[in-house]
Amino acid sequence: MVDGDGLKTPIKHLLNHSRIHQQVSHGALTPKSAGGSEHRPWQRRKGRSNEWTHLGGMRLDYVLPSADLTVLSSGVFWPSKNHPLRHLVLDDKGREKPTAGSDHRLVWVDIGC
Repeated sequence: MVDGDGLKTPIKHLLNHSRIHQQVSHGALTPKSAGGSEHRPWQRRKGRSNEWTHLGGMRLDYVLPSADLTVLSSGVFWPSKNHPLRHLVLDDKGREKPTAGSDHRLVWVDIGC
């Protein structure tokens, strides 16, 4: 929502919509990762690196639950450099590349009953 060439106004309207869970869209439960914080994209970015979902250093992927749901936790599957599952986002040469599966990282939200 901060970086990139896309239109920012429409996503801001969506993230602030009253029917969207505000804590997930832009509050304390916004999905985060340790791996995004460690990643250095090719271009300097201003957004919060722990909220990035793309190798280009941007938050491009969202899970936006309804405001009336109970959200327990959320995250972005982007393992840190020391995490045992780190190999799942690296290519066969150990590089964080789109050829490792995707240049986007999985975003998840755990909702309660």
